[in-house]
Amino acid sequence: MGAPLRSVKTDMLARPCATPGAVWHGEALALATGERAAYHQAWLHHLEHPGEPEAAPLVSVVIPVRDGNAWIRDAVESALRQTHPRLEVVVVDDGSTDPPDRVLGDLDRVRILRQPARGVAAARNHGLREAAGVLVQFLDADDLMDEDAVALKVAAFREVADAEICVSSYRTIGSHAEKDASTHRPPPLGDALCPTRDLLETVMERYPFHTSTLLAARWVLLDVGPMDEALPHGEDARYWFLLGVRGTKVVAVNAELGTRRFVSTGLTSEGAAQRLSWARVGALNVIDTLREPRLWIFLGVALRRLIRRLWEDMDGNEDALLEELRGGMLAAVAGLPALGRQHGLSVRPPLALLEALIDELGPSGEAPGLLLPRLAAATRAAWAEGTEPGANDVELWLRHRCRRSTCLNQAAFDELLASTEARLYSGDAQLPDPLFEGLVRRGGPLREQRLRSVRQLVPRLGPRLALGVARVEEEAARTWGRIRRVIRVRTRLRALRGRFSDAPGA
Repeated sequence: MGAPLRSVKTDMLARPCATPGAVWHGEALALATGERAAYHQAWLHHLEHPGEPEAAPLVSVVIPVRDGNAWIRDAVESALRQTHPRLEVVVVDDGSTDPPDRVLGDLDRVRILRQPARGVAAARNHGLREAAGVLVQFLDADDLMDEDAVALKVAAFREVADAEICVSSYRTIGSHAEKDASTHRPPPLGDALCPTRDLLETVMERYPFHTSTLLAARWVLLDVGPMDEALPHGEDARYWFLLGVRGTKVVAVNAELGTRRFVSTGLTSEGAAQRLSWARVGALNVIDTLREPRLWIFLGVALRRLIRRLWEDMDGNEDALLEELRGGMLAAVAGLPALGRQHGLSVRPPLALLEALIDELGPSGEAPGLLLPRLAAATRAAWAEGTEPGANDVELWLRHRCRRSTCLNQAAFDELLASTEARLYSGDAQLPDPLFEGLVRRGGPLREQRLRSVRQLVPRLGPRLALGVARVEEEAARTWGRIRRVIRVRTRLRALRGRFSDAPGA
């Protein structure tokens, strides 16, 4: 096996696997079938024969292209120069008018697949289906890989047996109408939002990594399903979201293992289509977040992104696909009460987020639009069916670590705080100390102080307060009895006065 030019142990970022590699793959193989079984078998074979090049896991480099003959050969040659000993290149021609065969025909280890022009998502899906490798490296036709890129990422998989995808950083060159290498900054690795910590949390806060840096277990990509071919733009961001929802484990090589080239590909002229596609991505993410209670803690971030960049289309564009997504969002809101009952959770915290969005965009949902008035009505209807939040809700929402001041999630915490305060005053069962401490810190200094004081005083004053309330109620009842007797006497007096005034000679 070719030796990497750099050491993966120096630059690797990962949560370690608790089990040695051979043991982990053996145990996983016992439960696996199909493509996943083939993956674990390949790794066991490699671990048993670590020095044999032919025992290395096969890697398929999938490169989609449409009319990219000006740069596709450079990308393919960078893939063929890899030091990893077992590798194939799969080029998917997405309806090019100038086929890539003209510039690639003399290269070995290159398969060219053809399809009608259906977009980059369909091309990647086609390449993934046809790939022979147990590992798949995505590479855009205008990008380049360093010669040790695949070897270093495979080494990361070897070091962390339960890794499912590996990413890296990259350098940039060139410019076009939308991006320039001098100002573009790759997504950072190794910080608090590194995708190796929690991919879903990273995806909800920022773009996690560039597509051309990803090496993944093929069975994982097949498990999450194909990229959305209805999305001409943003299909990768949507895919990273689904990988995050799945709980995919990420490792990273914190080094520049490739070059991203900014070239004019013709996509920059599709501004309206690009914006519409991103609106679909945002709506799909919100719908999925509403339908899965464990994802409710990310709803504030998803809604904020929808407001900031995509609301004009969501509320005003009559596109048929967007109308279908608007219906899906309303159906997801209507289904929240049943979902909450099924999982023992209150729907009022997530509904509070929707109310915050509605109040921000149009008071009481009165502003005209294709979505906002219907969303306001659906939210009110679901609220009426909701129950008061309890300890399970506090435990769920405290898991979210939003790092943006613009996140709407504070509305959910305000609802939890109000419910907790009402329960404290009524002497209802209190939260366990860890949950109470975590919650009150979300309410600001003044509210935190008030809740702590109420929690200390109510148990001591509760019996006295209850006795005082009972005495007040008793006195009120006596007073109301006296008032009723006075009213009856005055009524009789009026009746007698009327009778005498009607008598003859009166």
